[in-house]
Amino acid sequence: MSDIVKKGFFRRCLYRATGAYLLEQHIQMLEQQVKTQQMQLAQMEKEGEERKAQDAQQQQFNTASQERLDHLELHAAAQDEHRNNIDAQLQQTAGQTNDLQRRMEWAEDGMREAGLLLPSELQLFNKKSYSQAGEDAILMYIFVMLGVPLSQCNYLDLGANHPCDMSNTWFFYQQGATGILVDANPKLAEELRRARPKDQVINACVGPVSGETLDFHVLSADGLSAPGDVSEVLRANPAVRVLETIPMQTVAVNDLMEQLGGAPKILNLDIEGMEMEILRSIDFAKYRPTTMIIEMIPYSKQLVAGKKNPEILRFMQEKGYVEYAFTGINSIFLDKQFYEKITGVSLEG
Repeated sequence: MSDIVKKGFFRRCLYRATGAYLLEQHIQMLEQQVKTQQMQLAQMEKEGEERKAQDAQQQQFNTASQERLDHLELHAAAQDEHRNNIDAQLQQTAGQTNDLQRRMEWAEDGMREAGLLLPSELQLFNKKSYSQAGEDAILMYIFVMLGVPLSQCNYLDLGANHPCDMSNTWFFYQQGATGILVDANPKLAEELRRARPKDQVINACVGPVSGETLDFHVLSADGLSAPGDVSEVLRANPAVRVLETIPMQTVAVNDLMEQLGGAPKILNLDIEGMEMEILRSIDFAKYRPTTMIIEMIPYSKQLVAGKKNPEILRFMQEKGYVEYAFTGINSIFLDKQFYEKITGVSLEG
């Protein structure tokens, strides 16, 4: 065989072998692509199944949510209906309450016209007295009978002393009334502030004018503490001694009533011997307290009977006040003008 023929033969064989190899490679490539596509298809089918499962769960959640929403809407509707029923009941109750209130007012008016005391007033008459000799009970009786609410019985307590014990105004504080308490003893003033925070407490001496400075003597019996000369008090009470003497500013009754916004329903005056001096300083043309409690006898360890300060009696009568009661220690004076305005009855004496 010639070389040319041999070369041609080998070339054809080479071409065939190369073609077969390339074909084999192409087939393998196609097979690999088929496998890859199959894997991708399987992954897609898996993802599709997962998506179907998620869609099913979402559908279940949506269904449950819709059912809960439907339930809440039904509950809200039931609440609205219940609220409407309650509103109707409240309106009915309010009407019944108003009707009952009118009937009670008619009954109370009838009792007052018949001169009878109301049940609430009867309970007050069994009250505990905090005053030294029942002065607060007498005042309460006056204001109840005159139709003045006890919560409106404001006061000016001059020489207030202890917040509760032997206080002529503590009962009214408990009923909701407020006022001004004046005491020159700093320790007592501090006690008053702690026990009666709704009241205004002034640590000063009561005098005819404001702004003066006096020596105030704090005695071991605090109810006897006073400015000025206390030698007579010490002679009459050998067991009592001066604890300290302190300078104290004075405040006038007229200025206190101006600060209070007018004359109080109750003016309590316990200034240890300065009563007349203080009374003369009051402008009764401008300020007329409804009631005034004034100490009428000097302090004594023994029972004192049949003695009252005649000068105070005459002065108060001249100013248009009548002595309503005397407790053996204090007199309670009532403003004639106020009484006649409220009752329409002329008050003599």
